[in-house]
This record gives sequence, C-alpha cells and structure tokens, in this order.
Amino acid sequence: MKSIKRRRTVKKFKLPHARSEDCLQNAKEWSPKWALRRTNSVDNAHRALISDMVLTDGDSDFDVEQNYDAWSIKHDRIKDSYDDIDIKRQDIISEFIHTERSYLRDLLLLQKAFKAPLQRNNIIDDHLLNRIFINLDEIIVLHKTFKKKLVSLQDNPNEYVDSIGDVICDFLKNPLFLSNIVLYCSNLSDSLMVLKERMRVPDFAAFLIDCETNVLCRRKRLKELLPRPMQRVTRYPLLLQELVKRSSSKNQDHDMLVESLEVIKAVCKKIDDDVAKKESSRIESAARARLQADNVNKEIGDLILNLPVIYSHDDKKDDVNIVLFERYIVLFPNDKSLYSSSSTSDQTLETVVMTVRDGIFISHDKQDSHSKSLYIISTSETLICHVCCRNTEEYKLLSEALSKLQISREGDKPPVKLLDLADIMESPTTLGAASHYFPE
Repeated sequence: MKSIKRRRTVKKFKLPHARSEDCLQNAKEWSPKWALRRTNSVDNAHRALISDMVLTDGDSDFDVEQNYDAWSIKHDRIKDSYDDIDIKRQDIISEFIHTERSYLRDLLLLQKAFKAPLQRNNIIDDHLLNRIFINLDEIIVLHKTFKKKLVSLQDNPNEYVDSIGDVICDFLKNPLFLSNIVLYCSNLSDSLMVLKERMRVPDFAAFLIDCETNVLCRRKRLKELLPRPMQRVTRYPLLLQELVKRSSSKNQDHDMLVESLEVIKAVCKKIDDDVAKKESSRIESAARARLQADNVNKEIGDLILNLPVIYSHDDKKDDVNIVLFERYIVLFPNDKSLYSSSSTSDQTLETVVMTVRDGIFISHDKQDSHSKSLYIISTSETLICHVCCRNTEEYKLLSEALSKLQISREGDKPPVKLLDLADIMESPTTLGAASHYFPE
C-alpha cells in the first residue's frame, strides 16, 4: 500500500489589536521572528511601530504590572513580626515605588510609541513635535535615575525598606527636577491645544490612531498620557503626607520626609503660579483676538481682571474665564476640557461678549447663601449672565472690579450700577428697561 502523506497544517498568527480583550500585556510575549512578519494589511507606519515595540523587549522599565499586591499581602508570612504602623508604612513605600515605575513606563511609552514614530516618519515638523512633547526626554532621564535608586532599596528578600526619605529628598531638591517639571507643566495647555488642532488633519489623526493600537499602550491615548507629569507631581504630596503620618522619630528618615513634603508643596505652588500666569496671558490674548475678529473698531481698553468662574446657562455649568476690559466683558472657555479624556468638540462653549456701552448692571444672587455668585446684566446685548466664583475672596475681587468698571455714555463715564435683579425683571419692557435704572 502506498503511504498517504498528510498535509501539515500551520497555525496562522495574527497581530493582536490593543482594543481587543485578548491583547498581549507585555512586550516580552512578542517573538521578533513572527512579530516582524509583514502582511499586506500592515502599512509602513504600523511596521515601524512593531519595530519600536520589539526594541523595548528586555527593557525592565516596561515590565510593570498593572495590578500589584501591597507589601503586607505579598509578605503575609512575616508581617506579624512588625507592628501595624510599620506595616502600613511599608505598604505606602511599596505603593510609592510601584507608582513611580508605572509613571516612568508611561513616559517611555510617550517616547517610544508616539514621539519616535512621529519623528521618524516625518508626520509633523520638529517645531510642532517639540510643542507637543515639550522636554519629555529630559524628564525621562531624571526619573530613570530616581526609579533605579528607589528599586535598589527593595533589594532584599523581604523587600523591606528601612529608609527612603533621603532618596526622595535628594531628587525633589534637584534643581533640574524643578526647572524641567515647571517647564513641562506650564506648557502642557499649549501642548494639548496643538494636539487638538493637529487631530483635524486626516493623515496625522490616522497615524496617531495607528500608534495607539500599539500593544504596549494598554488602551491609553496620547491625550491621556501627556498630562501624566502634572498628575504625578501632584500625587507626591499625598503619598508623602501618608509616609510622614506613618513615620515617627524612631525612623531615621522622618526629618527627611518632612523636608521632602515641604519641598514638593513649594514645587506645586510654583507650578500653579506659572501655569495660572501663562494661562491668564493666553486667555487675554485669545479674548482680544476674539473681539478683533468681530470687527471691533473701538478701542478695547486695558485689562482689568482675568478670573476663572463657573458660568450657569441652559441648566448647564461650564468653566470659563471672565475677562474684564475697559469697554468689554468676555466670558471665555478655559482649557479644563483639554485635560478630560471624555470631552468632545460638540461640547465646546461659545464665547460670550458683553459691550460696556449703554449699561452694565450687577445683581447679587440672594439664593446663594455662601455669597459667591452674581448676575451680570448687559443692556447692549440684552444678556443676563449668571456666574459663580470659586471662593468668597475671588467673589469680592470680581465685585470690586465690576464696581470700578468705567463705561462710556454721552461723554460721561459713570460706574457700573449695582441694583436688584427683581427691579429689572419687573420693569414693563423687561431687560430693555434696565437703561432707565442707569444713573444720570
């Protein structure tokens, strides 16, 4: 009898997709032999991404578990040898080190899965690339060294860390850390705005979506990864507060932890001030550009106040900045929507412009028990805007600025009128009758 040869079936491999539930979670699971095989459906850009992913194989900075066990759970057999405070302290230290490793992984993800492919394929020029990723490379260098020192502290069988304060304090007091993190955070708003604008370009949007399918991304998008440095630096005070709380004078790093907490609070204050200053300048420029786009021929006037408030309208509340010029009041949408991964272009709030010409009136909200909101009534545009300040101090600042606002009417410049909203609403011609309340 003739032997029958059976055809050997070969299992076909498919490139995993980052959006599927069965996608690989670690770059080491990729075999370079088949990961680099080309198929007709994989374009050059995707091939470059796969090459980048293979290059990360063996890099321990990418081998970070998404979920980790606390020190007390991982070393349950020996935890009875320590008191409850010490166990909690080790849990916090373990969390600090793990979250630092996860943070560094996200930074490297920005570099390997997004910046490098965009640069290599000339999707955008170097100027726009630097505006989006700012000083990412410098921050990575700093945190790689920091992470290495932190991990070395756990280099013992029980991963018990006796002292961590000196390592944290030295890192936070490094002038390079301060300068680089402040530079990144103060330019983050501009970075997200450039990204939002470039997403309107079909080629860029398609390439970026392809980048986000990289298995290393774990479903994270570029707009979600860019704010990570700001999120991390604001997380440090919370972790350090818990460490100080669980430490005592018997711990040799107690004083260093207290000093570290003070240092990072000062860093966060510096970041807040710089971000607020830059954002205020940007909003003022944008508000002036908006007025000029409306063919405003008259002089806009000097800036009097630029303050973030909550604008209530149509049963909705939006975060805006109220920008007071000598002759115009502008409610300008701020950039909080840029930091939200769920925001869409359909939710964009239109800019509100009120002319300080025939009369601007202020009515305090009597239903507001905390005295933080008021109504601004414009007789020129027949508008009533309900705004709420974040605190009573900003409310007083806004009230005083509106009270000092000068308006031009028949050559005179009387101040803004303060009156009860009910007086206007009860008038025969409603808002149009507000001009009768204007001081002679």
